[in-house]
Amino acid sequence: MTEMDPPAPANPEPAQEPAAPPPPAAPQPVWQAAPPAPPAHSPRPGTVTAASIILIVIGSLVSLLGLLVVLGGALIGTLGEGQSLGVDLPGVTGAVGGIVAVIGLIVVTFGVLELISGIFALLGRAWARILALVIAGLGALFALLGVVGSQSSEAGGPALNIVLLVAYIFVIWAMASAGRWYAER
Repeated sequence: MTEMDPPAPANPEPAQEPAAPPPPAAPQPVWQAAPPAPPAHSPRPGTVTAASIILIVIGSLVSLLGLLVVLGGALIGTLGEGQSLGVDLPGVTGAVGGIVAVIGLIVVTFGVLELISGIFALLGRAWARILALVIAGLGALFALLGVVGSQSSEAGGPALNIVLLVAYIFVIWAMASAGRWYAER
């Protein structure tokens, strides 16, 4: 032995045998627990329901009014060459009828957009909330112009425009304040 080698131990420990395998696990039951329920969404705020219904009702009425304007434009366009209106210009009735029909189509489009935004905002679609805010803003602007431009001597005066203005302002407030509910969806 050299001086560098360590001394051998007196009793070397015997090599340990591998541990016995664990006993088999008890069989699992065939049924398993139901998966956890998804997190419940908060109920739809009443203001969103009311604003959506307002948009649906106003959109329906505006769409019907627009259809009447389109039909009126078509009727004006089918009149004679200006003789029935007392005008001696050829093609005037067709041009006026076309302009009225185009205005009617714009009104129908606005009403349909109100309907779509009201229906899908009621279902919780975030894009419909944004569309409802834009449409209600435009509607409030038109209603305000109607209030400013109307004469009190007319039948009803500015009352209808004031009602529409208040309704559109409510829709804007309701949709703007319901952002958290739409974000949960």
